[in-house]
Amino acid sequence: MSVLNQTPQFTAEELITFAHQHYAINIIDHKTLPSERDQNLLIETASQKRYVLKVANGSEKTAILEAQNELLNHVATAEVGCPIIIPNKNGAEITTL
Repeated sequence: MSVLNQTPQFTAEELITFAHQHYAINIIDHKTLPSERDQNLLIETASQKRYVLKVANGSEKTAILEAQNELLNHVATAEVGCPIIIPNKNGAEITTL
């Protein structure tokens, strides 16, 4: 089966509930972002912080997601304005839905 046939299909409400439960984020606004293989939601909090919640494609190997996070964490140390990984309430960088 093609990876593109396995793109996540959660509702915005489901993702908002997930973000609140696992990241303690109170969302006041959101916008769906385009993606070829994942599902992304731009969220804004009451404190006007903005985050992108990425739901990886179910066929993506965990090792690939970990490598993506390692790369973002490494680039963030150079302070070049890239996205940073926000761990969940348990300190994990990847949370399973």
